[in-house]
Amino acid sequence: MRVIVGVHRSIAGLRALRTGVQCARELGVPLHAVRAWEVEVTYGEIMAPKIDRARQRAERDIANAFADIAGGEPAGVTVRHVVPFGRPGPALVAYAVRDDDLLLVGRGRHLPWRPSVAGYCARHTRCPLLVVPPDALGREAGRRGAARVLLRELSELTGTSA
Repeated sequence: MRVIVGVHRSIAGLRALRTGVQCARELGVPLHAVRAWEVEVTYGEIMAPKIDRARQRAERDIANAFADIAGGEPAGVTVRHVVPFGRPGPALVAYAVRDDDLLLVGRGRHLPWRPSVAGYCARHTRCPLLVVPPDALGREAGRRGAARVLLRELSELTGTSA
C-alpha cells in the first residue's frame, strides 16, 4: 500500500498533504509526494535547461510544502518525492495505479479556465481517492480572494518562496 498526495501549495493542497502524512503514519506505509511539472517550449529553444529548471522547481515545491506544514519532512514517515512530467491530474492518475493505493488531493476553487485536478482524478483513478476540502480558514480566504496573500505572508514568516 502507498499513500500518494498531489502536492500543491494552496491552502487545500497543504491540508491534503497534512492529511496524507497522518494517513501514512497511521498505516505505517510510505508517503509519495507527487508534484507534476510542464515546460513551455518555443521553436528553436534549447530544452535541456528549461527541463532541468522545471524539474528542480517541482522538487523545491515539495520541500517548501513540507516546510509550510511541518517545518520540514515529517519524522516517522518515509517520504518519496515524485516529480513526473505532465499535467497534475493525468500524472497523479498514471502514478496511482495499484488497487491498494490511496490518492489524496486538495479541493480548491474551481475556475472555468483551469481544469479541476480533483475532478479529473475522481473521473479517472482506479484506486481509492480522498478529496480534502480546505479548512474554515481556507474557505474564508477563498471567498475573499486572499489565499495568495495568506501564502505570501506564510512564506515571509517561514523564509521560503511562494
